[in-house]
Amino acid sequence: AFSWALGGPEKRSLVGPRLGALFAVSSARAAPPAGASLESVLWGQLSDRVRELLRGFSGVVGVDVVDLASGRRLAVNEHAVFATASSIKTALLVTALAKLGTPEGQGLAVPYVARAEDLVPSSPILKTLALSGTSLTTRDLLGIMTATSDNTATNVLISRVGMESVNRFLDRAGLAKTRLGRKMLDGDAVKRGEENVSTPHELSLLYEKLWRGELLGRAQTEEALRILSVDKHGFLEAGLPEEDGVVVYSKPGSLPGLR
Repeated sequence: AFSWALGGPEKRSLVGPRLGALFAVSSARAAPPAGASLESVLWGQLSDRVRELLRGFSGVVGVDVVDLASGRRLAVNEHAVFATASSIKTALLVTALAKLGTPEGQGLAVPYVARAEDLVPSSPILKTLALSGTSLTTRDLLGIMTATSDNTATNVLISRVGMESVNRFLDRAGLAKTRLGRKMLDGDAVKRGEENVSTPHELSLLYEKLWRGELLGRAQTEEALRILSVDKHGFLEAGLPEEDGVVVYSKPGSLPGLR
């Protein structure tokens, strides 16, 4: 489980090719100290490399990495609160599946007809479908929101699930600093100080709890992971070897000055 956030004028100096260096620790480069395991040496090298990348960076970076097998963690500014941009959509996805994705809820099959009046910018799928009045289900909207970060699909889902339902779900999960505070691209809400926020630790913990089946039933957990595994050709996947069959469960997000 891996979460990171950064903000500042030089954000692009950390991402791109150099991000891959964070994951380039695949073998020991020197003999470990007496009594040290290879794993300990590799984690030490990873920690050194992360801090090397952060030195001289003019913005604020938060990192939280956890090995789901051993519980070993690497964290920097992990409790700092950042705006989440589209990363908050993971919390909406999980809440929607918890509230609507059960036999009692019967909500994932409810239809929605794409409408031009619902459109907001950065809605690549819904913008096209609204021209023909295409009918979608809630399950379709969840996939579109996660795979393409479609903002109109997201706002329709927020209306269906309820903003307070998302935040109550986050409270029950022990993620008190992760908040859904506004719909996508609501500039007036931003001016009022209503923002979608979280910390690197809580975003990482959200994925850890989902992976361990602590948030949803088995069927809903599998559905959430299936949706999150769709290749988004993003900056996280870019540093991983495709031939090794590595699966990335993610929902990245970015705003000007933030990633």
